[in-house]
Amino acid sequence: MRIDYNMQFLAALGFYEHGLNTARKINLSLQNDSFNITPVAAVNLSFSAELFLKLLYLFEFNKTINEHRLDKIFNKFSIELQLEIENKYLLNKKNSNNDLYPVKLVFNADYDDPHHRKDDNDITNLTLEKLLKIHSNGFVSWRYAYETKDECYSYEFNFNLMNEFIKSLISIIKLHHMDKFHLS
Repeated sequence: MRIDYNMQFLAALGFYEHGLNTARKINLSLQNDSFNITPVAAVNLSFSAELFLKLLYLFEFNKTINEHRLDKIFNKFSIELQLEIENKYLLNKKNSNNDLYPVKLVFNADYDDPHHRKDDNDITNLTLEKLLKIHSNGFVSWRYAYETKDECYSYEFNFNLMNEFIKSLISIIKLHHMDKFHLS
């Protein structure tokens, strides 16, 4: 099977740019407007991250991977590549404009119940490992966020840190693999 690097890179870039542009609108949205755009931005950024990770996997192992969870794909990489991505992420995080906000949507909440207001994750300051764990299944979770459950549940997404992670993947792809592309 022949993989078109250009198509995968450009598709991932397209989902990234669309997700990023949509995420920027969350900052300006009011009340229920965020329900229109938050899942769209989260799905696009999650899928973009998955495609970029799969492209790096392809470059490292010269084969495709049938996995969708971000943390699972990342953990298949060599320690050297994991450290390179993590170091780039930490640098990006340190130099970030912080122009995108984290979002937590809570469904079926009883706001008098302290357990329903509890913040289990420090969503504003995530290590790469925690970011990948929380956002690992974002592509699926956010696509089906509208499916109501009887119990209280929530979805979180740190758009700024996901952006910094994706920027680190793009940077590493450009640094090590641009000779494989035929982009005009």
